[in-house]
Amino acid sequence: MKRIQVSMSILIATAAITFAAQSVQVTANIPFEFVVGTQTMPAGEYTVSSGSVPGSQANDVLLIESTGGGARYFGLALRVQTDDGSYPQTTKLMFRRYGNQYFLSQVWSSDSRVGREFPESRTERELTKSSAVKPQTVIVLAQGPSARKTVDR
Repeated sequence: MKRIQVSMSILIATAAITFAAQSVQVTANIPFEFVVGTQTMPAGEYTVSSGSVPGSQANDVLLIESTGGGARYFGLALRVQTDDGSYPQTTKLMFRRYGNQYFLSQVWSSDSRVGREFPESRTERELTKSSAVKPQTVIVLAQGPSARKTVDR
């Protein structure tokens, strides 16, 4: 049992180092309550940090936390690219809105052609099935790195 605990500790430490070493930060003031994964987050200012999953070319770990503390989400997101290979014009968070419910769907930084996308949650899929309402896209502008880097991620 002790061997398992040591192995888990090493795994967690390695993931944390990878997360910190490759972190990109985006800050946004989100004026509404929203859902990410299975967690509901209150309105407020948030930072979104991303890091690579060791050995994965398709997933990133995202940490979303309120700047005032209290609300935090840590989970996987898929990497997505712009359709034409260009850089996004703005740093932004994109949400799918069903009535008055918002679900975080994508995070984009203007210094990267690669964004992060959250798959539909179970709650969102159930809402889609039980309602004829089509989702609307809501964009919240964010602050990210001020200078565009020349190296693609």
